[in-house]
Amino acid sequence: MKNSCGAILCLALSLATSAGAHSGGRVYPIPELTDEMLEKIQLDDGSVEEWYDLIGEPAMSLVDFRLYGTVPDPSDLDFRIWLAWHGDPDRLYIAFSSSDDVFHESPWSGNDIELQLTIDGNHSGGDGYSNFTFDESEGVWGEAQQYKAMARTATGEPALHAYYTSSSGGRGFISDGSADSWTLFPPYADIGGDIAGENPTITVIELYVTPYDSWQGYDSGPEGAVVTDLTAGEFIGFAIIVSDEDGEDGWYPLTPEAVQTEDPWENLLFLYRADLYLDGLLLSADQAGPRDGSAVESVTWGRIKASLEIKASLEME
Repeated sequence: MKNSCGAILCLALSLATSAGAHSGGRVYPIPELTDEMLEKIQLDDGSVEEWYDLIGEPAMSLVDFRLYGTVPDPSDLDFRIWLAWHGDPDRLYIAFSSSDDVFHESPWSGNDIELQLTIDGNHSGGDGYSNFTFDESEGVWGEAQQYKAMARTATGEPALHAYYTSSSGGRGFISDGSADSWTLFPPYADIGGDIAGENPTITVIELYVTPYDSWQGYDSGPEGAVVTDLTAGEFIGFAIIVSDEDGEDGWYPLTPEAVQTEDPWENLLFLYRADLYLDGLLLSADQAGPRDGSAVESVTWGRIKASLEIKASLEME
């Protein structure tokens, strides 16, 4: 057998060497949006129907998350999260839709559901961004970007905020943010959202952000930023927390099952630790295949399994 690296084998080699930088044993396929598909994505329509049509089933749902280490109750909150990418310009797209039994309008933010997300576009991983002072974390966060997304704020409009956050001494953390950074507006980012109905209340958030290999912070300009070159077959790191506020009943942060620890509080800190990020594999539009039901996941993982078998066979010879 020739020891050559075809497209599928290269994907397997990439899986074996690249995915180890982050946590968990699962890789989340992230399909590509072509230019034609991107024209059908409407961030401000308050609907995720186009995501079902273009991508198929979501990358993540409630079953992938835990609430302080326990399985969440879908009668309280249920949601779906789609992930996709585009290469020119380089952007990560996210769509979120939830059904909430109780809508509590937060007095300081005007909304009930928040998405907190961090993007490590070049999958640099590392030992983590924890236990830095704020001044130190500003430099460290040049390799990743953290955001908070809300479907509606006190002004009645959706909002995307940029943050620096660092855990300090393990359990505590410090943060600073901006709502008017250049990183939050087109062509670098954009957001749309809507909240409708009662019992249940439907919340929709759609957004895109630009990943950077390095940047100088939200109070700088775009001139010194190095945009990540998103490429099919490569990995990105990402972190997502879904927060639900139910008034006097409290604030409920849901964290991915893959990062559960013995201490539920530590689960929240994975937003600030690159070694705990989830792994996302960028699929080309051709690799994604048909977009009916779970075709993206099943076709892709069938190919990955075959690729790993080929790789193992080569190593035995």
